[in-house]
Amino acid sequence: MLVASFVVHQKPVEPVKKQGTMSRPKCVRSGPSRLMWLGFALLGCASVAAGVVQLVGVRAGTAQSDTARASATSQIVTLEPKWDDHSTLHNPGMGWMIYAEEFGGPLADSDEFWSTVDPYVQEASVLYLRVPWSRLEPSEGHYAWNEDKNYQRLVAGARSRGLRLAFRVFVDSQDTHQQATPQFVFDAGAEGYATASNSDLLTPVVDDPVFREKFESFLVAFGAEYDDPSTVDFVDMNTIGHWGEMHSIRAMTAEKWTDTLQWLGSLYRSSFKRVLLAININPDPFGYEATDEQIAAGAIMRRDSFGSTQWFAQEHKDAIAKRWPSSLLVAENCYQSFTTREQACDSSFKPIRAMLERVVDDALRLRANYLDLRHPEDVVTWVRDNDDLVKRFATQGGYRIGPARASIPESIAEGSAKLRVSWRNTGVGRLPNDNPQWANKYRVNYALLDPESGEVVSRVVSSVEPGEWIRGESYVDRFELSSADIDPGRYELAVAIVDSTNDDLPAIELAVDSPERDRWAVLGDIQIGESANGNGQMLAVVGVVVVGSITDR
Repeated sequence: MLVASFVVHQKPVEPVKKQGTMSRPKCVRSGPSRLMWLGFALLGCASVAAGVVQLVGVRAGTAQSDTARASATSQIVTLEPKWDDHSTLHNPGMGWMIYAEEFGGPLADSDEFWSTVDPYVQEASVLYLRVPWSRLEPSEGHYAWNEDKNYQRLVAGARSRGLRLAFRVFVDSQDTHQQATPQFVFDAGAEGYATASNSDLLTPVVDDPVFREKFESFLVAFGAEYDDPSTVDFVDMNTIGHWGEMHSIRAMTAEKWTDTLQWLGSLYRSSFKRVLLAININPDPFGYEATDEQIAAGAIMRRDSFGSTQWFAQEHKDAIAKRWPSSLLVAENCYQSFTTREQACDSSFKPIRAMLERVVDDALRLRANYLDLRHPEDVVTWVRDNDDLVKRFATQGGYRIGPARASIPESIAEGSAKLRVSWRNTGVGRLPNDNPQWANKYRVNYALLDPESGEVVSRVVSSVEPGEWIRGESYVDRFELSSADIDPGRYELAVAIVDSTNDDLPAIELAVDSPERDRWAVLGDIQIGESANGNGQMLAVVGVVVVGSITDR
């Protein structure tokens, strides 16, 4: 049983000449309708005052004369699908993140990690791994993804739970429990210096040619393993500086900084051609000019300290806002392990709730696509004790796209008809479809589906660009639907945003409460050619349907 709640209006269809926009279909049998159309037999072509109608299992056509039935098949119905403003959408390029990182202690035990977060993982979309280079390549040419069982189980656990991955690989040993850059790099002659937090651990001089050669070799292997957008959302290309945040770098002049950032940008782009790349957006130490060069090449912004009253000044917020929407935002909050720490990262005191409210407020004001739940103990406090804040970002952060209104013909006896669908995005961010790594791979498709099997019989590839859709605007898509080469029968008209690099399969969850067929959102039934029995089909309509101003014109 398909369930629908929508506003419906009726007007004459506008017939048009045939147009070859539909892909040539496979012929299928017509089957009984399973969709949500209002019974035109019930309404006919009479004027109806706006009101509310409760319909269950209405048979279309049973109360119509032949003349009335012919008239009904020449109508366009305008409907407004019920908007989904409550579900967490686990779409690529957005969402809540859980961290597994290795700084002051070893990488988390995978079994303990997942047992802690499992009751709360439903709101998350990404596992963000922040690990030293020495974790991923402890000895030259030997990689964690091939040999480290705990690391393998951690990654496999993310995938089995439907979480995509994100990475930061850092080389600075500040505040780490083990040397971040593998010892074999220094043994090969790379220059290093004693790290302030532990003089026994070395940090490399990042313009040293031996260091660069070894790191370049690692990035080639790393990209070969993880340049896969079906499992990886983004990779930090920061790498250098304390905690991989590109600051407190020893003996770096402005000229060396620019050269190093250009080297990193080029290196990451050559290794990750299909996965989003992020870069810290921060004025220290050399201003925004070098960072903007990387943003112009497609880097998305990443920034920490959200919610902080000390480390996140208004000028920093203004710099982020200035660069949106040309670059997207990965937001990180200022607070970690906040349940057990006496003070927050910015030396402010609790209460926790006030801190987390500031975090979400900052993220939404600056149109963040991502925000972090951070470490396992923080995940528990966020989701268990502050679930309304988690849901607030889940339903407003990132992008939230769907069809808002559709004008659809009840039938196409022959030739083709014009259709009109308006779209909207109620999230504060946007789909990064125009990013060079994604290269506009997500495309709006409309399809006729076999009502029995759900098989795509024919489709229209739209020319609209969903990556341009931002909050507060309506975007209209007009296209033609042809009956040519399609067996007469009743079909389901559906819409999806597909991945053109993955067999044109639906890839984006749409924000509508609509019946779905393998992530195709069904808009309505449509009759192609003459009805086989002339008596219409059974409609499965359950719910409240608002009928407004239906007039015989």
